[in-house]
Amino acid sequence: MRKMYRPNYVVSLFFSLSFLLLFSTCKVGPNYTRPTIESPAKWQLSEEETETLAEKPWWELYQDTVLTNLIDEALFANRDLRIAAARINEAAGIRRIATSNLIPSVSAVGDAEFESDPVDGNDSSPDGIETIQFYGGLRWEVDLWGKLRRGREAAIAEFMASREGHRALAILITSSVARAYFELLDLDYRLEITNNTVDARIEAYRIAELRFKGGLTSELELRQAEVELIQTRTRIPSLEKLIVFKENELNVLLGRNPGAIQRGLQLTSQPIPPTVPAGLPSELLLRRPDIIQAEQQLIAANAFIGVAKGNFYPSLTLTAENGFESLSLRDFNLIPYWDDIINLDLPIYTGGRNKGQLAAAKARYEQSLNFYQQTILISFQEVSNALTDYHKSKENKNLQVRFAATSEQYLRLATLQYMNGLKSYIDVLDAQRRLFEAELAVSEAIRSELLSVVDLYKSLGGGWQTLPKEEETTSEN
Repeated sequence: MRKMYRPNYVVSLFFSLSFLLLFSTCKVGPNYTRPTIESPAKWQLSEEETETLAEKPWWELYQDTVLTNLIDEALFANRDLRIAAARINEAAGIRRIATSNLIPSVSAVGDAEFESDPVDGNDSSPDGIETIQFYGGLRWEVDLWGKLRRGREAAIAEFMASREGHRALAILITSSVARAYFELLDLDYRLEITNNTVDARIEAYRIAELRFKGGLTSELELRQAEVELIQTRTRIPSLEKLIVFKENELNVLLGRNPGAIQRGLQLTSQPIPPTVPAGLPSELLLRRPDIIQAEQQLIAANAFIGVAKGNFYPSLTLTAENGFESLSLRDFNLIPYWDDIINLDLPIYTGGRNKGQLAAAKARYEQSLNFYQQTILISFQEVSNALTDYHKSKENKNLQVRFAATSEQYLRLATLQYMNGLKSYIDVLDAQRRLFEAELAVSEAIRSELLSVVDLYKSLGGGWQTLPKEEETTSEN
């Protein structure tokens, strides 16, 4: 039977608030503390600077406007980034669900019912029970031991991890676009060098043919010139194929179908920072999104231990229902009523389920802890490698430029001495090959130096403070 009276709301409210105030500070499970990390005092081969390359947004680091436009397009249209943005929305929904668990839920229901009372086996008898009800319900699980708050803590951490995952992916997409673009410019420059070398080989073949027809040289030198010409030409189809492949790679990053890619500055005109300060190793813990993401996942795993421990303790649920009821549809005389229930659920035996959940939560925490520490170690390795690569690539480029200049001078002298009969044609061919390979090596060295800046910028977490417009909108909702 329902209680047909108006309840004492003051007593009920006082009872609920008393429980809430008594247990609101109680939270089972360990509180999170950041693990101690031993970081190197400074980077190898780096200038001791307080500022860092990573403080520059990508549009200031890469001063080729075509490249910056491509990066901006990729950050808007890249499919992987859109998937990551959707994950942020999913995590935001889960966070809202976890928060709602701390708040009483309210519902309203209305229904009418007719129950026949058969007489002499005749179900169509007009005698029966008719009722109509309008009522609202309130249900609240009091978070006595902080289990629900630990769940909310975990949901917030997972939401933050998804945001940092999006940032990490944005840095990866930015560096991938820059890397593919510089590699494309390198292929363009190699093709240009090859075409220029083919033109030089054609001229050398023409001269060799004139000298052969004039009786000044044998047919051997003519065929040697022809072999060099054909061999150089065989490189062109391969380079043209690689250019198309690289354009297709860029188009996928941009969310486009296959097609041509616009170029800006040539490879040799791309600006390179004169100095690359790297900052302090400890700054990575606050800058790199993948490290922050790993720590947020560790915070979530720590909170889930509290959730699992909370399952060992009793749970208290307050339920109240207030409404009106009529015993006859014809009479429609509404009678107020009130039901309240205090439900205390004490787990006694669960077949080891709670212990298993706690053991699994602790194991997941250990996994997250080791993953966090491994992420930091890898980040230190990446920065050290990138710094070394940057400095050594610059040294190598300078040496390759000198080598190419010396090879050009050597070819000029060898050709002059050959024309005067002091050198054989084999010496000229050798000088031509050296110059061709030296020019290709210069292109590769410039590309390597540019890519070393890209890798260093990425390893330092560069551009992390800037979010694409789409994510900013998503995160504010």
